[in-house]
Amino acid sequence: MKRFKLVLISITFIFILVTPVSASMTGDLPEYALNQDVNIALNNDILKIPKNMGKPHIDSRTERTMVPVRVVSEILGYIVKYSDEDGGTVNIDNRYVYLKFNIGSDKVSITKDGKTTEVTLDAKTYAYGDRTYVPLRFLVESMGPGVEWDQDTFTVNIYTSKKGMSDNIEKTEKKTN
Repeated sequence: MKRFKLVLISITFIFILVTPVSASMTGDLPEYALNQDVNIALNNDILKIPKNMGKPHIDSRTERTMVPVRVVSEILGYIVKYSDEDGGTVNIDNRYVYLKFNIGSDKVSITKDGKTTEVTLDAKTYAYGDRTYVPLRFLVESMGPGVEWDQDTFTVNIYTSKKGMSDNIEKTEKKTN
């Protein structure tokens, strides 16, 4: 009987070791993500995003850079709240700008200066591995800062001011002349 228990425990232990870890633990990507690392920088400083927070990627279906909404929003000073309402609703707020959308939708409600508008995204939001992904450019531009894409390094640079963008463009022009 002791031998049977020992064998059973050993088999269970081996099964646990070889069972794949869930996507939320590893930062894995959905099958439609291009196999290309995407960097995110804030004012030219590359951000290190922990694997368990999700992974920026390019969605092959839409060719849009998708990012985990919580990571980028919180870096820019926003509070992100999730509710189970309507199959999953995300609210993003910093007291000046308020965004609300349902996961799986391409419609987002944006309130700025007391005025609410609904916009249609060019790629639907989605959940994968316990993370909600949104098109990066939409998210950043609706919050106010600017965003630029560097095709050579697959880096998205988020600027917290338009001045930062202009300075970067000037530096790029000087390097090429």
